[in-house]
Amino acid sequence: MAKDLNKGITSIQYNSLNLPRQMDIKSPVAEAMNSYTYSAGGVKLSVKQDWNPNFSTTPVIGSAVTIGSMTQTKTTDYVGNKVYENGTLKRILVDGGYIESGVYYFNLTDHLGNNRIVANASGTAIQKNHYYRSGWLLRRRHWQSNRNSRTSTTGRNWIRCMDSICMIIRQGNMIRR
Repeated sequence: MAKDLNKGITSIQYNSLNLPRQMDIKSPVAEAMNSYTYSAGGVKLSVKQDWNPNFSTTPVIGSAVTIGSMTQTKTTDYVGNKVYENGTLKRILVDGGYIESGVYYFNLTDHLGNNRIVANASGTAIQKNHYYRSGWLLRRRHWQSNRNSRTSTTGRNWIRCMDSICMIIRQGNMIRR
């Protein structure tokens, strides 16, 4: 893939290992450039993110980023199990979780290895993730009763409609109509 204009990615350049080396992003909300560095074995070593904090114009689709206007930079370095942001230690990755700012966070996973819950050391859930049976992450939305949205139940079927997209969730299966 050389670009994805649906996501605002105007250019992707690859290295000799066929891993992304540079990605240019120009969308209605952001103008940025990400540069990636890998080891010879393909392990990501660092990511450098440059962006324009004053970007507020509608871009021409497929136009190149303006490198001179990118004044903000963030560098993330990956050294073993440690993650550094702009030269300071951000988090330490450990088996089953991570340590950030002196607080231990652990991951509760399902039988497929997906992170279902991220909780801190006291057991308070920080993040909850739900997945479809196919493995896709379920994005939770607040379904409110108004003229464009409705939710109803009939027996074991759930019908959710938002504008013109309706989903029937039947015993865990999702059917789109």
